Amino acid sequence: ILLLPIVSVNTLSPEVLLGAAQDAARKAGVMMLSAKGSSNTIKATKANSKDLLTETDLACQHVIYDVLGKVKDTRFLGEEDVPSGAAAATAAAKNALTQSGICWVV
Repeated sequence: ILLLPIVSVNTLSPEVLLGAAQDAARKAGVMMLSAKGSSNTIKATKANSKDLLTETDLACQHVIYDVLGKVKDTRFLGEEDVPSGAAAATAAAKNALTQSGICWVV
């Protein structure tokens, strides 16, 4: 799980951001481990037949958003929220990264 905060003007300490990221990663990690070996429903394929979107992917991203959403002035750029393709990725990144506050890249 990679959680990368991109900060433009924020008064929170790096320790607060790190603590929030660690908490989110732990909670999502527990979900991933509990889903290992179970039948994980595939919701869609993205770029190719090996780029799968599963129920566990969506559940983990939801948990991460719940935890990190408690941090003031937060928004997200989530892998599972962006359609496949370079144009969609570029547009999503530009939109997310040109605003003030914290953008968590999930």
